[in-house]
Amino acid sequence: MLLFQTDVSKASHFWNVENGQDDLLRVLRLDPICQGTGTLWRADSFKRLGGWNEDLKIWQDIELHVRAFTANLRFVKRFDLSPDVYLRESVGSLSRGDYQSRDKLESRARVVRLALGSVRRAGKPEMIREIRFLCSSVIFGAATAGHLDIASELRSWAAREGVLTGDEISRLRFAEFTRSSRFDHFAPVRRIRDGLMRVFAIEPTLGKVAFTPVVQQTRPGTVAARNPL
Repeated sequence: MLLFQTDVSKASHFWNVENGQDDLLRVLRLDPICQGTGTLWRADSFKRLGGWNEDLKIWQDIELHVRAFTANLRFVKRFDLSPDVYLRESVGSLSRGDYQSRDKLESRARVVRLALGSVRRAGKPEMIREIRFLCSSVIFGAATAGHLDIASELRSWAAREGVLTGDEISRLRFAEFTRSSRFDHFAPVRRIRDGLMRVFAIEPTLGKVAFTPVVQQTRPGTVAARNPL
């Protein structure tokens, strides 16, 4: 999958690339290797899995792929093939518009809870703590948008379920307070907050790896683009 803004012929970055990490881990760390429209399913596997969760307002593909990876469905990744899916990046898209609205924050919080259920049913206790990345992004987003009840409820839930440690809870409380009170408008406070939040930092390759069409020789004196746009 390639990303573009307005002109598909100028698609310049991959959605994501292979890096050797576990695919479930990457989804939980907000670095998914595939996006909802980038996956080709066998109909029987998709139906057996339960299909899309149509009650969600956002993060439907995250929730679906968590279920798929924890269900141990067989799959192959074909990064040896030319890109054939193109995704327009737009701030006005359905998923990005009002990203921190209450209904979308509630949907994201629900995905966090559903993800925990999926990893537990799959007998993957080592993945429980990895859900902290999804969880912290929702909590901080809720605090930023002023929905402190969502942040508080999810934080308490995460503490009970072992997703967040006591230290991480304290860090998030401070971040929530500085954001909701707008004390983080002061640079020193913002620096302290950002330093505390580094425990939730990841280095995703999502949308960051440049795409260069492969040019291969066809016969002496001529060349052809392997990945024409």
